[in-house]
Amino acid sequence: MEYVAKEQEEFKQVLNNYFPNGQCQNLRILDICCGIAIEEPLLIQHFGENTELLSLDNDKSLEGLLKDLGRKSVIIGDIRELEKYTKGKFHLIIGRNVPLNPNHNYEEGKILDYWPEIFENLIKFMTNDATLFLTLVREDEFYRAEEILNDLGYRIKYRERNPIVVPSDYVGVRGADTTDHYVVLAQVPIQLRLF
Repeated sequence: MEYVAKEQEEFKQVLNNYFPNGQCQNLRILDICCGIAIEEPLLIQHFGENTELLSLDNDKSLEGLLKDLGRKSVIIGDIRELEKYTKGKFHLIIGRNVPLNPNHNYEEGKILDYWPEIFENLIKFMTNDATLFLTLVREDEFYRAEEILNDLGYRIKYRERNPIVVPSDYVGVRGADTTDHYVVLAQVPIQLRLF
């Protein structure tokens, strides 16, 4: 899978840019909306062999491919029910190409906007010095991430166009542009650092 290798090589550069080697070691990491979890081997390599990684995606159709790729950290499940899959807190939460737009429920004829609730819930799973690292595809999602995180009191450290072009494997979004165009790096809200 040549496209996975190319994506991994570029994402390795992103990690080196935002998390210089040796800066953080042996973290507990949550990878949300992970898809085929191309990040799994890179995160272990970058942050150390004792890194504890949990990757989560709700797409059951990826199960066979995840098994073929030997992904060990992935659980198929709903991020809105994170407490079902883990306990404790994470030092780093990563979300690559997180689809931040509201979802349309055509059966019930309404728009479901659960991202503010998800980011609020994630705070319960973050250590006091935790980092939330998001990459986003579109400009509207970039501004929406900033709005949601500001409303919740996250401290935004970086919000910028990604200086490193990371092509994507296109799994699940065939033909769509799923490049990591934007980056948001934020830390846990200061008023909630008491837990």
